[in-house]
Amino acid sequence: MIEKYELRMVTVTDDWFPCYPDNQVRLTIGIYNFGRYYVKLTAWGMDDHCAEICVNATDIDDALVKYDELKKIYNSIPDGVDKYWFYDHGFVPA
Repeated sequence: MIEKYELRMVTVTDDWFPCYPDNQVRLTIGIYNFGRYYVKLTAWGMDDHCAEICVNATDIDDALVKYDELKKIYNSIPDGVDKYWFYDHGFVPA
C-alpha cells in the first residue's frame, strides 16, 4: 500500500536508456507499507534504468520523519544533472 506519494520530472544531460520526452527522468518519493514501512526516492528513465535511495522505517511516524528528510533531496534536484549527480548524492542503481 502506498501511504504517501509525489512525482515530478527533471531534465537530465545524459541517456537513461531512454529518457522521457524532452530528455527528462521521472522523480518519485513515497512511503510504502507492504508488511513493513519504507521510504523510497527514485529517478527513473522511461524503461528500466533507475537510481534510488530506500530507507526502512519502524512505523508510520518514523516513515514520515524519513520522508521529510528525503523530501529535501527530492526538492533540491535541479534540471541539468546526470546519473553521476544522483550517485554522488547517495542514490544507488536499482
